[in-house]
Amino acid sequence: MVDWENSPPLTLASLRGKVVLVDFWTYSCINCQRTIPFLRQWWDKYKSDGFVIVGVHSPEFDFEKNIDNIRRAIKDYGVAWPVAVDSNMATWNAYRNEYWPAEYLIDKSGKIRHTHFGEGDYDVTERAIQALLAEGGSSVHQPLASADPGLSSDANIQTPETYAGSERGDLRFSSAAPGRPSPSTPSTSRPHPAAATTRRSRTRLGVCSSWQAPRAVR
Repeated sequence: MVDWENSPPLTLASLRGKVVLVDFWTYSCINCQRTIPFLRQWWDKYKSDGFVIVGVHSPEFDFEKNIDNIRRAIKDYGVAWPVAVDSNMATWNAYRNEYWPAEYLIDKSGKIRHTHFGEGDYDVTERAIQALLAEGGSSVHQPLASADPGLSSDANIQTPETYAGSERGDLRFSSAAPGRPSPSTPSTSRPHPAAATTRRSRTRLGVCSSWQAPRAVR
């Protein structure tokens, strides 16, 4: 990782025993901005029950690698959870990820139990969070998050990419890429447009030997 924000560097060992949502995002992606109100509510509601969000900021454009820009976006969007700055795309590649935003929900034993790519189905993801917390003994009976991502203040913040449009053509998990179910994006979801046309390199080089890839439950 290039940098960590809102947290010292995290290790897999420190997250074992917690339910972890790994959120791949980049700050100028409008689709990512629209998920933030939901992430914020989940963080506020469940962090005391053993739930952790780790935002992995994996940039598409060079200006998104600027640490000052990332810090400004974290402040402007009200992102309070840990953010791993993945400017070399190491964690993105380790997960073989292809989408902004992308959510990987990991249980307390370190297995990926739920994924979602793009916007939408927030109720499905939140129920998965609640179920995994309940497996660990937490009694979670919270109403589901409610927000209109189309009207959120986050989505109204203009950045170079959202202004120009998209019509153009350590939390890294060691040397083994995690198992990843095939993307299944609902019709209401809109992955970052470039993600559908740009395939990132799928290298599996590790950043830190203390990390091990969680494996998906099929």
